[in-house]
Amino acid sequence: MRPEGKGGFSRGLNGPRLAAAAGMDARIQLEAERNSLEVELLALEREWLQALQERSDATSRLSLHIESLFTSLELVNVELAAIRHRDESRR
Repeated sequence: MRPEGKGGFSRGLNGPRLAAAAGMDARIQLEAERNSLEVELLALEREWLQALQERSDATSRLSLHIESLFTSLELVNVELAAIRHRDESRR
């Protein structure tokens, strides 16, 4: 029990003070939760950006490889056409 002050009111938190303290506690808890959510969100955003960069890098590598294969295929087709033309000319 709390010691009583003048007029029978407790010296501790009472009425409006108790409500204000409860409000402060709720505010502090909500601010802590907000901060925690912001930290998690920033971490996920960094992870997402890193994944996008990795995907972009992989896409670039694949694009270069595909372009190289098409170039090689084109060269092979040109050589085959030249061989066919030469073979037909000999007949």
